[in-house]
Amino acid sequence: MNSRTLKLIALFTMIIDHVGHFLFPELIILRVIGRIAFPIFTYLFALSARYTHNRLQLGIRVWVSAFLGQIILTVSHAEIIGIFFLFGLALILFELIDRGLDFSVLIFAYAAEYFGVDYGAYGILTLYFFYKYHDQFSKQALSYIFITLLYVALPFMD
Repeated sequence: MNSRTLKLIALFTMIIDHVGHFLFPELIILRVIGRIAFPIFTYLFALSARYTHNRLQLGIRVWVSAFLGQIILTVSHAEIIGIFFLFGLALILFELIDRGLDFSVLIFAYAAEYFGVDYGAYGILTLYFFYKYHDQFSKQALSYIFITLLYVALPFMD
């Protein structure tokens, strides 16, 4: 499956998720289908960041989108920090990883959680593993499964 097909799947499942969230909140199945979008988008973003010829240009586009999107979220009284901030933080994290500073993932995960960035530490960890293991699909998949199971189990660990 190529990246174009993955983008279309992610786009359509995201639309289904948003329709479920905003128009039909009682139809949980729409939200379940929509959950497919996040790992696909994060996977594609991590690969894009790794293989882009101009990471600075990518960063500018992501951060401009983050700030413009946040204006829309603020006007609509949403109480989250938009997902483009997650991707912007991830780009900075990727630069640090490339310089051998892998431990910084903990700082970024904490910051994303603390500031209420959409998907928080879960999103940063997902992006980290997709980026770190870009050429090792089995490690990407196992990492994502582990992180997801951990986040599902955390509420029950009190």
